[in-house]
Amino acid sequence: AEKVIKETIDTVVDTIRPDEFEEAKNAIINSIMYNFESNSSIARSFLFLDRYKFPADFFDKRAQDLEKISLEDIKQAAKKVMDTSKMFTLRVGRVDSAEKV
Repeated sequence: AEKVIKETIDTVVDTIRPDEFEEAKNAIINSIMYNFESNSSIARSFLFLDRYKFPADFFDKRAQDLEKISLEDIKQAAKKVMDTSKMFTLRVGRVDSAEKV
């Protein structure tokens, strides 16, 4: 099971299809409107901008910025994170001390 999990982590990035990527981008873009659906969500949005020192037009430009991101950009970024050679393995329970991976 451990070997299969590691293989999946190392190869899952290459399984992202262009239509899935576009759907995910559109979901993020369409969710921006929820930041302004009530007084409390508007307040949270402005507090978010203030806390992280983002410009006042952050949400206006967010959709344009997301459109610039390509599937290849996402794959390269994900491969940096989804790399089992940079992860450690934690085994819980009875593990044979002679068994090293």
